[in-house]
Parts: sequence; structure tokens; C-alpha cells
Amino acid sequence: MKILSGFYDLHCHSAPAPFERIADSGDIAEWCAEAGMAGIVFKSHFESTVSKVYHARKQVLPKYPNFEIYAGIALNRGVGGLNPGAVEIALQQGAKVVWMPTIDASNHIAVFGGAGTYGFHAMTLNTTSRDRDFSYSLIDDSGRLLPAVKDIVRMTIDYNAVLATGHISAKEIRSLVDFAASLGHKKVVITHPEMQTPGLSFEEMVDYTRAHITLEFCAVYLTPVFKCIELNELVKYMSELDKNYIIISSDGGQAFNPKPHQMIEMAVKALMVKGVPTDIIRAACIDNPKRLLI
Repeated sequence: MKILSGFYDLHCHSAPAPFERIADSGDIAEWCAEAGMAGIVFKSHFESTVSKVYHARKQVLPKYPNFEIYAGIALNRGVGGLNPGAVEIALQQGAKVVWMPTIDASNHIAVFGGAGTYGFHAMTLNTTSRDRDFSYSLIDDSGRLLPAVKDIVRMTIDYNAVLATGHISAKEIRSLVDFAASLGHKKVVITHPEMQTPGLSFEEMVDYTRAHITLEFCAVYLTPVFKCIELNELVKYMSELDKNYIIISSDGGQAFNPKPHQMIEMAVKALMVKGVPTDIIRAACIDNPKRLLI
């Protein structure tokens, strides 16, 4: 059996995009299907991925009819920011994941020094727009969730979609999660809690998993360019957090990194060598992602 058999990747980037990507959605999906994976979700910082997924399915499904390919939308400048109208249109066309702002989140700007950048040329938008024109926070000056955010949360419930936190701050995450929980939302995911955005503490991670909020750890943060976590830290998270509320994604697709499925395989093999049990790997890579997508 292939090591990635039945795995899902809920967080992958593809071409075309303003940032250089390793391949388009069709080719990446085909690589994952060939590796034995069950499905993938395509993300873009710049637009809904509904069209990308439509064309990827046309390429991949004739050869791999059971492979699942899903779209999402991230709420940055390309879709008008915290825009319920854009979210609704994406969900109506089958999008399965809604990410709160990422590279244009106010918190991302505070961490990386500007909107649309990770602080180095290959991952910086070439734009004449001013950063202050694209700075999105979920809360007002009094710390209350914006009405548009509440509308978006309700839409994800109505359409049985995943609500993911993107690159917002720990304070914003708390407000968002509390509101979603008050509505009985069952599919809330905290995006890469190990990354600087949001940079949650282990204690915060424990609290969220106890509240049945899923944490998404990403293989990309073990790679040289984006490295922000040591392998032993990831082993601790996998071993000590509730296995029913953790997932492993690639957050891959960068031109300077390995193929997304290779990144997941690298991370999983390293975790297994370090003693993480196979039942935890299965939960994080198969059972929990599948539950979020159905």
C-alpha cells in the first residue's frame, strides 16, 4: 500500500497566481491521485478556486474517477475582503472551505510588515496599491465581530462548509470561534496555529481541541524557506493533542518547494520515525479531513 493511500490535503496552492507556483491545479491533483491520495482542496490568496477546480476535475477524473477535488475562497483583496456576496457565490458553486483573510489580514500585515507579502521578493505582490487599502480585521475597535463576518459564518453553516481562520490574530480567532460555537458550527479549523500568524501557544491549542475545534498543521513549515517549527515540536503536538481534532495539510504549491504530496509524505515519514503512532497519522490525514469535507 502506498504511504499516502486515502490521505487528504485540505490546503494547497496552484497556478496561475501572482506568486509563482509549482504547477496548475490539474497537474497537482493528478500527482496526488497517482500517489494514492483521496482528495485535495485548492486555496488561493487571490480568488475563489471554483474555476481552477472545475478544470482540474475535467483533467483528472476521467483517469481517477474517485479522486475528490474541492474549491475554496480566501477573503483578501481579490474578492473584496470580508465580502458575504463573494462567499455566497463561491458556496453556491460548491466551494467547501472559507478562509478568513490571509495575506491581507491586519494581523498578517503586523507580522510580515505589509499586505500581500511574506517579507521576501518571491512571495510579495507587485502592486501599486497602498497597503492601508487592504487591511482586514474581523473585529471593530470595541473587539466585537463585524456584521459581515457573522453573515459569513452563518453561510458556512447553511452550506455545510469548513470555516478556516486564515492569518488572523489570536484575539480574532477567539471571537470568531466563540461566535461559531454559539451557532453550533461543527466545522471550524484553525489554520496553521504553529505559524507566526497566529502563533498560538500549546496551551491555547489544547483548549481549542478540548472545545472540538480542529487544528491544521502544515508540512510547509518544516521546509527551509518557511521553517517556523522544529520536528520535535510537531511530534509533541501530534502526540499530546486530541487526535480527533488535528489534521496535516501541505500548504504547498510554491515553486521553490517539493510537490505538495511529497511534502506531506516527508512530514508523515518523519513523524513515524519519531514514534508517532499510525492511528494518529490516520486520524490527522484521513479520518478528520474526510469528516470535514462530507
